[in-house]
Amino acid sequence: MKQQKKTFKEKLKNEMLKSGQFYVKLCFTILFAVIFVVIFVSNNGFNYCYATIYGNNFQSNPFQIHFIDVGRGDCILIKLPTNQTMLIDTGEEEYSLRVCEYITQYMIAEDMDKVDYFLITHPDTDHIGGALKIMQTFEVVNFLRPPVISISEYERGSYPEYGYDETYTYDNVINYAYQNQITMHFAIDGMSLNLGECKITCLSPTEEVKQSSNNYSVVLMIEYQNKKFLFMGDCENSIESRIVDKYGNNLNADLLKVGHHGSNTSTSQKLLDAVKPQYAVISTDGNSQYFPNAKVIERLNNANSQVLSTAKMGTILFTIEDNNIVFAKATRPPNYLAIIFACFLTIVLIVWENPFKNLNMPYFQKKIAK
Repeated sequence: MKQQKKTFKEKLKNEMLKSGQFYVKLCFTILFAVIFVVIFVSNNGFNYCYATIYGNNFQSNPFQIHFIDVGRGDCILIKLPTNQTMLIDTGEEEYSLRVCEYITQYMIAEDMDKVDYFLITHPDTDHIGGALKIMQTFEVVNFLRPPVISISEYERGSYPEYGYDETYTYDNVINYAYQNQITMHFAIDGMSLNLGECKITCLSPTEEVKQSSNNYSVVLMIEYQNKKFLFMGDCENSIESRIVDKYGNNLNADLLKVGHHGSNTSTSQKLLDAVKPQYAVISTDGNSQYFPNAKVIERLNNANSQVLSTAKMGTILFTIEDNNIVFAKATRPPNYLAIIFACFLTIVLIVWENPFKNLNMPYFQKKIAK
C-alpha cells in the first residue's frame, strides 16, 4: 500500500504536474462543474431538495393563484401583478412544514423575499394553525385579520366593539404580531386595495357580525384583467345571503373558492345564481361525506361550474393567459438534473481516467478469474 502511494505521488510529480496535464484536467473538471451548477440553478434544481412538490407551471407569470393542499383546510398563495405576495390562511399546524417549503420554493422561483399581505380569514385552526410558523419563518409586511380580538386584547379592553375569540392559537399569533411590530389591519366589508391593475375588495364581515367563527370569515373579491376571483372562507348561508343582497350581480365571478370546504352549510343556490362561477375550487381532504357534501356538488354541477378539489388533484394553480383562466396540477417534473449530474460524473471519470485501475484488489480479481 505504501508503495502504491509512493508510485501515485511520483506519477503526480513527474508526469502530470511536470507536463501540465494535471492543470488541463483540473480546468476541464472546473468547467464542467460550473456548467452543471448553472443548469442546476436555472432549472430550479433546489426544488429537488424539498419533499413538498412545488407547482412552477406558470413561473414568472405576473398573476398566479396557488391552492396549496393542506387537507381539510385553506391555504392560498397569490402572486400579485405588482410583484408582491399575498397568503390567505395556512391550514392546520401539522401542515406548517409543507406550507413553508412551498413558499420557500415559490420565493426562489419568483425572486421574492417576503409575504407582503398575510390574511387569516377567521380563527379556526384549519385556517390559522400554521400562522405563527409562517410569521417566524418569513418577513410579513402587512397582517390582515377579521374584526375579532384575542384573549390578550380582550383582557386589555382593546376594540370592545369587535367579536372575541378565546383560543390560544389565535392569541399567540396576535401577540407575535404585536411583539414584532408587524402592521395589522382589520379586514372589514368595504376595505379595498388597489395594486396596479389588480383590485382586492373585502365583502365581509361587517363589524356587527357576532354569530360564529365561520361567519367571521373574511370574504375577498380579486379582480384582474377583467377576471374575478371570489374567496368565501368558511362563510355560511346567512352571510352568503347578506352578501348577495348587498352586491347582487357584482358578485359574478369566474372562480369561486367554495365556502367551508364544500359543506352543505355554504354555497347556497342563492349565491351560485349570483356568482355563476366557471371554476369552483374545494380545499378538503375528501375523507368525509360532508366535505364536500353531495348536494353542494350537485348544485355546482347544475351551475355548469367545473369543480376542482385538492383532495383529488393536490395543489392546484391558476393564472390568466390570452385573457383566459387556465389551471394546472402541481407536479414534480422528471429529474433531468440527475441525468445531467450522472453525465457530469462520467465526464470527470473519463478526464481523470479510471482512478481505481492500479489498485490491488485481490477479492475482485478472484471474482473476475472465476
